Amino acid sequence: VIDLFVQNARVSLVSLSIVSSALTLLILYFLAVKLYGRTHGVMSTLLLLSSPLYWFNGEMPYTYALEGLLCTIFAATCYDIIMGGKKRLFVSAIVLGLATGVRQHIIIMLLPLWLYTLSKSSLKESVICLLVFGLTCLTWLLPMIALTGGVQRYFMVIDAQFKTWVLHPSPFLSQIKMRAKILMTFMTYSLGVGLVPMVYYIVRIFKIPAALKDVRLRFLMLWFLPAVLFFIGVNIYNPGHVVLILPPLFVCLAESIRVLSGDLEAGLKKMIVKNTSSIVRFLRRLFSNRSVLVSSALCIALVNIDVFFFQNTPVSYTAIRQGDRHLSELLKLTRENFSPEKTMILTCRL
Repeated sequence: VIDLFVQNARVSLVSLSIVSSALTLLILYFLAVKLYGRTHGVMSTLLLLSSPLYWFNGEMPYTYALEGLLCTIFAATCYDIIMGGKKRLFVSAIVLGLATGVRQHIIIMLLPLWLYTLSKSSLKESVICLLVFGLTCLTWLLPMIALTGGVQRYFMVIDAQFKTWVLHPSPFLSQIKMRAKILMTFMTYSLGVGLVPMVYYIVRIFKIPAALKDVRLRFLMLWFLPAVLFFIGVNIYNPGHVVLILPPLFVCLAESIRVLSGDLEAGLKKMIVKNTSSIVRFLRRLFSNRSVLVSSALCIALVNIDVFFFQNTPVSYTAIRQGDRHLSELLKLTRENFSPEKTMILTCRL
């Protein structure tokens, strides 16, 4: 639709990424408010906005930002259903069908969350949801088959892509190790110094198993973990792949900062409970829950902004500008040296 007005495919895709990433932030805010309250909504949104990897993909001509938007809408719909809003059952089926059309393996990542959501409904409602999902998939599957040249050719392409995932010369355990390292690198680009409270939060969850009974945490894990397992076990090679798991990750980051600040304040009170000197009162105010909460969030956001704008990383503003210059030079050289009538351009990525 955007291309009808701008008549430029690259500008259209970049515009789609910008709009999608902005809408994702808006939906994430309202979802985080429902989960943990307004403070979490603000923190989750601002922290995600400052994420170098998220910012980078919000300005690139790919579909990753759109995938993130659709997955966030789907998850928000599922949470409403879990909390009793069964009127949104069919909406979840439609959104999941559309997301699957953008990238087919999304259904694998979101299926556990959807099955958990459907478990809250009757068998009749679940069957109707599956039918709605199937009909939604037909809206993109049939045109794709027609454009590819028929059913046989379409599934030949799908089969070829699948084999690039599963047929690898290196041993399976080596592949898992390699993909886990790639995922950790992408998580570092996403969270920055936010990895510190996140690690503390994960360790704390394992020490307090009762935390897993919280329906909010269970919901976030069902949204987040299947995708992580898919990335490690099957395929991950582009930083944009992790965009769809950043919303739940940053809700957890906001919660991890709250938990860490609360534990710091409680620990300090135990240490100096009998001391009432002015220095101790100052330390109590300095390490109060609210002070640590605000300062931690600001520190993470400022470091991430610095990484995006001023550091030379694969997901920085510098990388975007270098890619634009490289593409402009390629287009200029092609137009100057090759005639359109006698030239065919073969490329997997520009």
